[in-house]
Amino acid sequence: MQLLAPFMLIGLIGLALPIAIHLLNRSRNIAVDWPTLRFLQMAHRQTAQGARIRHWFVLLLRCLLLALIMLAMAQPYTQDSDWAAPPDLPTTLVIAIDRSYSMDYQDLGAESSRFERAKQAALDQLSQLTIDDEVALVLFDDRAESLTPLPTRDHQRVAQLIRDATLSRRGTDVATAIPAAFALVQLDAPPDQPTDPADAIQHPKRSAWRHVLLLTDLQRSAWDRIIDQPFAQQLADTAHLTIVDLGDHESANRFIRRIKVNRIAMGSRMAVEVDVAHDGRTTADAGLARLWIDDRQLGDPVPVPTASRRITLTADIPAGAHRGRVEIGEDRLTLDDRAYFALRASDDRRLIIVDGNPSRVAPLSETHFIELAVAAGVARAGDLDIDRLTVDQLARTSLGTTGCLMLANPPPLDGAALARVESFLRAGGNVCIALGDQTDPAAFNQDWPFLPLQLDRQLGDPRRSRAYAVLVDAPKHPIFADELDLSATRFFAFIGSDPTTLRDDARILASLSNGSPWIIEGRFPDAAEHAGRVLLIAAGLDADWSNLPYRRVFVPLVDRIVSHMTQPQLRAGTITLGQPVRFTAPPSAAGRSISITTPNDTTKTIPAALTTDRRTAVAVFDQTHQVGHYRIDADPAFASAAAFAVNLDTRESVLAPADPDDIVHAMGDAHHTRVITSQPTQLTAWAGALNEDPQDHKTPWWPWLLLLAFGVFVAETCLANIFTRRAVTPPPPTIEYQAHTTRSGDLT
Repeated sequence: MQLLAPFMLIGLIGLALPIAIHLLNRSRNIAVDWPTLRFLQMAHRQTAQGARIRHWFVLLLRCLLLALIMLAMAQPYTQDSDWAAPPDLPTTLVIAIDRSYSMDYQDLGAESSRFERAKQAALDQLSQLTIDDEVALVLFDDRAESLTPLPTRDHQRVAQLIRDATLSRRGTDVATAIPAAFALVQLDAPPDQPTDPADAIQHPKRSAWRHVLLLTDLQRSAWDRIIDQPFAQQLADTAHLTIVDLGDHESANRFIRRIKVNRIAMGSRMAVEVDVAHDGRTTADAGLARLWIDDRQLGDPVPVPTASRRITLTADIPAGAHRGRVEIGEDRLTLDDRAYFALRASDDRRLIIVDGNPSRVAPLSETHFIELAVAAGVARAGDLDIDRLTVDQLARTSLGTTGCLMLANPPPLDGAALARVESFLRAGGNVCIALGDQTDPAAFNQDWPFLPLQLDRQLGDPRRSRAYAVLVDAPKHPIFADELDLSATRFFAFIGSDPTTLRDDARILASLSNGSPWIIEGRFPDAAEHAGRVLLIAAGLDADWSNLPYRRVFVPLVDRIVSHMTQPQLRAGTITLGQPVRFTAPPSAAGRSISITTPNDTTKTIPAALTTDRRTAVAVFDQTHQVGHYRIDADPAFASAAAFAVNLDTRESVLAPADPDDIVHAMGDAHHTRVITSQPTQLTAWAGALNEDPQDHKTPWWPWLLLLAFGVFVAETCLANIFTRRAVTPPPPTIEYQAHTTRSGDLT
């Protein structure tokens, strides 16, 4: 048995106190012989001797009580026989530093950003290592990068790598950093310090304390994958983990969550909707929001709200391609106070009408009623250019990049004509298809990949034996807004379709009374964000299959369809950092290249390749690692925009912290995870956490000693009470009592 606090045994000196008190309190009465009591002396001596023995027994209990208390305060224990103290071993340390853009936040009262404090904390820990200790460095955001392929004893080199580390513009995912750090901490560098990890595993693994030190701001979004899913069992249990929280979780951040660019009415005025978000405490003065187009400030600044809200910035812009950005007043995290967009504005309004079955008799033409309605409606404004083509001319005519191509009862198109239509859609033009008796559903499903759903067969009876009414499914759509009266419209035949095959980006705007879709709108699939729309009409806009051309609603309906599909375009190309950009072209463009210039003026060239079905040429640009504008130089076949913009993933701007207890629980007990929630500029030595606490392998005895002392105290109290209790004796007889008894005897 050993003592944890042996100096407490000094208190045993206090055992002399009750003995001294006992001796000092002994009776000091003067003995006087009394002749009449001499016969009682022998009995008195025997009684006094018994009391003396009882008093010494109480004294012994009191001394034992004090001794037990002093011994318990010395904290005696016995060491487990199957445990030995950990040996004195060198250390293998992996330092993982969070370099996501939220680490650029400068907390209130701090002299530097969280990232700079993390670098300084790493350097402080590096300075505590000895010459036999090995160290490795990992930088992480939503990806992990090992700057040292193996742990090294070259501490100066690692220190320089830490000083040279820079922030990224990406978010955080700790689930990528911890496995990389735990894999690295299991490796050893042999004495010759190779740089290839394959060389390291050829040598015996050295005995060392292995530890991962993670420096981060503990954002909740960064720990979602670890907290929400089983994770700890994927890691080796031979390493320890210390997480240093460098964030001040009372901090507040204001940032631009997203932007959306719209055109106001039909003019050149643009409206930029800006979602401003506030995370944490609101501020009284949030500054102003400003709109910049081609590095020139346009429009009036708008005050930034003090709470999360949407604001709108407006400006007049000319037609053409433009680079834009929105800025709000800077706060303690400046990277998310601006957002970029690329803009292409067009004022051209073009309608290209293709008659699928032309006739010399005007009323029998597929486009006769359409042209009459257009002339009576939107064409009267004078800003709509109308071109007319035949199916044969379609294959030989350039359609441009804007406006609407209206195919009235088209037959199956050849490859050249289809390539023209697809290029027009990729460039941003819109296509309206009015089906009719020349529609071949099987051929259309196979060769027309831009249809919003699969066609079935012709339904109804052109001889008008049955009639179908119209039901509007999207009353808020621009075509059906303001309650078009379609109650008297009847359809007698149409091309049926399967609603279950509707693409994700498509929706049904109106149906017939039997449930079959009538008007469906979708976007060109497998193309960039600026690709055009496809409007599919299941029954033609002529008098063959319906009475629609003879109804009063026909002219406003066609007017709205044409206005919707020929509206001047205002397209803003914006993607999130790290998201790939996909460029598509007809199959003939395979092998051609696209050149993209990044914000730092580096040019990247990517070739186009055929897809597996050999129907489309695709080029994918996945190096969107910088925030800002990217310029595009592409073959005309790709019909791409002139530029696109890349913005931050603003989930990283939400600084709400994770619960340290949730992290420790998710990591499990095997890794001895601990979270330091303070913000030290110089961390305390973590090496002590590597050794197992000897207290975990000891059996303490002081609780039992205190329990025994309590029992002794109870026994001493009871015995002292019993031994010191005086017997109650009757009083001696008095003279009056003796006289009374004498007289009573005389009377008898």
